Amino acid sequence: PTEAVLYVQGRTALPQTGSAEVIAVRTVTAAQLQTLAAHLERYAKRDVEGARLAPYASTPGYRGRFYQAHGRYLWPRDCNWWTVALLTRAGLASGPFGVVFTPQVFARLIGFEQVEAAR
Repeated sequence: PTEAVLYVQGRTALPQTGSAEVIAVRTVTAAQLQTLAAHLERYAKRDVEGARLAPYASTPGYRGRFYQAHGRYLWPRDCNWWTVALLTRAGLASGPFGVVFTPQVFARLIGFEQVEAAR
């Protein structure tokens, strides 16, 4: 296992997705967005005053930033599992059990639609 990180990047439009053929999109309520944001913030490590620790140095090829996070990375609980678990807390997915690979994610999402990726 390795130390966990939290990647944060704001979006105003569908991302350029490289080799991805489809992406999942959905409109969320203010309450769902607030739930997601609150759970995301709980993962970020904080200093003694409660402020999020400074991000790691910029990483070439990534527009967002990586932050120290609670937990450890272990392959059966990878980013796909973690994403579905977080969405489940907001009522947007049915649960992460058995999710490891990206193609397994969409079947767990609730109310999302697949759209062609912007290139």
